[in-house]
Amino acid sequence: DRHRELAPGGALITKLAKEWPMILRIGRFVFVHGSLEPRLLEATKGRGMEKIEKLNTDLVRFLSGGREASWMDRSFNPLFSRYFTRENPRTAEDLRKTFSLLDNEVDTMFLGHTIFPEVTGLFRNRVICTDVALSRAFGSDNPVEITEIRDEVIYRIKIKY
Repeated sequence: DRHRELAPGGALITKLAKEWPMILRIGRFVFVHGSLEPRLLEATKGRGMEKIEKLNTDLVRFLSGGREASWMDRSFNPLFSRYFTRENPRTAEDLRKTFSLLDNEVDTMFLGHTIFPEVTGLFRNRVICTDVALSRAFGSDNPVEITEIRDEVIYRIKIKY
């Protein structure tokens, strides 16, 4: 069943974790399932993008059924945090701080674990909220939304099939 396959140590999540980073940087974009909060980055050894490498190593070990890192059970776990889905002055400052802790090599964060009914841009499109109950779209008349990045321009596409 889906829950067993996606639980730490499950065959599917182990394969996904080993083959694809849970936190990925491509150009000026960073992709993460939950949110990448500054308090986690501050607690992670290394500088800039080294922090993402360290977090990915910890996540692979955990998801493959190994030991948890000390931050795994905290509210700022990058797999499950929804911190940057709330737009207010504090989260805006923390977003700026997150980008700064990544040496300002990124300026846009894509989140997959969100609660919006459609792809949503927050913080002047510096946070793009996706994964909007995608499984509900299959086998129904609901449109599927795709976020496409071409030449560093972000496009939102709705497809009704």
